[in-house]
Amino acid sequence: MKIVAIDNLLMRVERQNWHFVKVTTDEGIVGVGEASVEGRERTVAAAVDELSRYLIGEDPGPIEHHWQRLHRHGFWRGGIILNSAISGIEQALWDIKGKKLGALRSTSCWAGRRGTGSRCTRTRAARRLRRRWSTCSR
Repeated sequence: MKIVAIDNLLMRVERQNWHFVKVTTDEGIVGVGEASVEGRERTVAAAVDELSRYLIGEDPGPIEHHWQRLHRHGFWRGGIILNSAISGIEQALWDIKGKKLGALRSTSCWAGRRGTGSRCTRTRAARRLRRRWSTCSR
């Protein structure tokens, strides 16, 4: 699977503009990430366009590798604009990975190279938090 396109989707909603990044693969899987910076949507869109040339034709699978390449291997490390652009692209890549794996098993996205999964523990704080969430959702 290869990345064939990275597009910017700008959306105006009342007082706030939203910026979404859409990554499309050759297999037809589309991932979407959010890269909004209020008042600087077009600047972030330009940063996404600049970064997309490093990713077109690449495999979307090694997400951490792509993040390192975009964030650390440039001469200038960015502030909020560049980090928002990278974040939107990264979210879209995770969306693609989740869709490819079936999206219901999120631990397969967290497992890393070995695929051992992650260990979870049940604590009193977790039970308390779960009770609070259940009362808020009613």
